[in-house]
Amino acid sequence: MRDVAEIKRARDRLAALPVPLRRTQALTLAASRTADPVPIVIGGVLALVMLTVFGAAAAMSTLSR
Repeated sequence: MRDVAEIKRARDRLAALPVPLRRTQALTLAASRTADPVPIVIGGVLALVMLTVFGAAAAMSTLSR
């Protein structure tokens, strides 16, 4: 977790830049949230499991009528 002083320093650095450079500089300062693929893989596996379970439940409920 970043502390407040570090965030303020980064904010002040960005505020001192000219306007056209702010956007590109801001993009390079922020860490990519997709750098760690584990949450994406876990989400994909969870989605497939839920799709299978609910699909089976739907099939069972229509077959039992």
